[in-house]
Amino acid sequence: MNTPSLTIKNIALSDAGVYHCGATNLVGSTTSSQSVTLAPPSDVTISEQPSAPVKYASSITFTGSYTSNPLSVIIKWQKLKGSDFIEIDIIGDDKYSGSSDTGPSPKLMINPIRFIDETVYRLVVGNGVGWSLSNFISLNVVRENLTVTTGADVTGRLGGSITIDCTVTGPEVNNIRWIKYINYAPVNITIDGQKFSGGSVSTQALTIHNLINDDAGQYQCTASNAKGVYSSANRARVQVICE
Repeated sequence: MNTPSLTIKNIALSDAGVYHCGATNLVGSTTSSQSVTLAPPSDVTISEQPSAPVKYASSITFTGSYTSNPLSVIIKWQKLKGSDFIEIDIIGDDKYSGSSDTGPSPKLMINPIRFIDETVYRLVVGNGVGWSLSNFISLNVVRENLTVTTGADVTGRLGGSITIDCTVTGPEVNNIRWIKYINYAPVNITIDGQKFSGGSVSTQALTIHNLINDDAGQYQCTASNAKGVYSSANRARVQVICE
């Protein structure tokens, strides 16, 4: 028995319709028909593991699913940046891995997680008919505190210079700020490179130049990252003495 067939390659929306197959022999002829329906992917969803807020420097995996007819699809993972979704470069960025091609359960892994990864993610699936979007998942990173310690008390001579140390431990420090307490009120110190220097992410210590009597007092170091501002529990007392 012969089993004739028809194969359609590079299927497109115009290929949808009803196809007929006819056969004839000495006795007679007969015809059968088959309907071909094409549609964009459907039931596009994503899930996450772990599903709770994730720890800094850990990893997370998004897993997608979809239904498509035709079966050949294109997979795109996207994240929200500003007000627009941008495509994630799974091949070119080492922190991402997963599926960028056809597969029943496409995956996206982010490792290690940084504060900048805290945004919204989605899966986009397309076939020859159209594109469909998944649900959105927001990635939340657990707050990672900074530990800030102001250095010991310092005594300097009038006209000289002193340096107050500051030690910060924790991820992604983006700002260092020094405070002086005047009459118990905190006043931010402006780092001008002349009277005051340091007080930066790369040089956390504060140096006070050309000491005068008014420089005496209590000083405190603070640091910040994307999750907040953190102050040292202690303060350093500065004394200014004459020769």
